[in-house]
Amino acid sequence: MVKRSPPPKNQAELLCRMLRLFYDKGWVAGTGGGICAATGPKTALMAPTGVHKEAVKPSDLFVVDRQSGAVVRTPRNRSLTVSECAPIFCAIMNRRSEDQALPVRARGAGASEDTARTIRTGPRYKRIGSVMHSHALSSVLAADRAGDRDHVVIESLEMLKGIRGVSNQSKHAVPVIHNTSRERDLLDEIRRVLDKPLFKETYCILVRDHGAYIWGEEIWETKRHAEVYHFLFEAVVARSEQKQSRLPR
Repeated sequence: MVKRSPPPKNQAELLCRMLRLFYDKGWVAGTGGGICAATGPKTALMAPTGVHKEAVKPSDLFVVDRQSGAVVRTPRNRSLTVSECAPIFCAIMNRRSEDQALPVRARGAGASEDTARTIRTGPRYKRIGSVMHSHALSSVLAADRAGDRDHVVIESLEMLKGIRGVSNQSKHAVPVIHNTSRERDLLDEIRRVLDKPLFKETYCILVRDHGAYIWGEEIWETKRHAEVYHFLFEAVVARSEQKQSRLPR
């Protein structure tokens, strides 16, 4: 049964529930990490920054403009600040939900061979409505496995089937970008990898020495993808260590 996006009140409660779950898994410890979810085509709910994520309440969430990340409604607690991930969350939701216009040759009466027109081919990706940010150790160690490359390839694992559109036969490329001193400075690099064809089936970006951004169509898919990717991170690290231990000394 497909889970539908809940009304805003229930959605806020669900976001807080997910933060508690992610905290218990060690993904948003030490006030790090975050989560957001769209409440419609124009706005999104977003967790505050610099607070213990397991203690966030629905009344602590910000409402932001989905396109710009600007705050539309603040929580009652005026000491709270919106997540530094706000522009990144919005970039992922917007970039992965855009339609793609492709030029095609016009045919039919009155159309010459050189006449071209542009048509909408429909969504490039399913609409993305939720993003989480993890500080899990496994995501940091998995990014290390990229070496000098800009991605890690995950393959030959049954859990790959938990990612939408991916099979256990896939060679799943996950982008890896360099960390910056401020979250917002990651934005240009994140936009670049989102547009790269190699990563069109990916729902995750790894940030070296930092963590990961993971997303889905709605909160429940983001949860599933987060669980799957964190398993895959651990598997990549464990396999790499196993391979190293077999090398002659």
